[in-house]
Amino acid sequence: MLEVPLYKQEKENFCELACLCMVFEFYGLYVDEKTLIEEIGLENNDYGISPIELSELASTFGLVVRLEDNYTMDQLQENIYNETLVIVLIDPGVLDGDPWLYVAHFVVVTGGSSDTVYLNDPEKGKISMSKECFEACWKICDRCAIVPVI
Repeated sequence: MLEVPLYKQEKENFCELACLCMVFEFYGLYVDEKTLIEEIGLENNDYGISPIELSELASTFGLVVRLEDNYTMDQLQENIYNETLVIVLIDPGVLDGDPWLYVAHFVVVTGGSSDTVYLNDPEKGKISMSKECFEACWKICDRCAIVPVI
């Protein structure tokens, strides 16, 4: 498991910004959530930003990333092996068994094993999830991944 700093989201719907702060610091860039909010003018936004906007924001602060859909578990494992962090979009509402409850949420993948995925969740902290549950939560979000180009 990679040693990734944990940032809690400062506002309810800004999980993506907290994830970006974690990735920035892992790579030696220090940008706080407030600065990111000011950069994109989100002070009064209740919905956060899209994966495309998050990718553009990362580049603004010097971190080039690729936005991928249909990323695979094998690709995630290769990234962890190569010490490359990945921000993924999941729907933790899937775990509640309610297919009509869509809750998009960004987390940082920090490690994994044959049956477990380790995450830095800006809402819940450092968590683990069975690989099966993770894949179900991730699949509904088109296996979206934001991958730094290092």
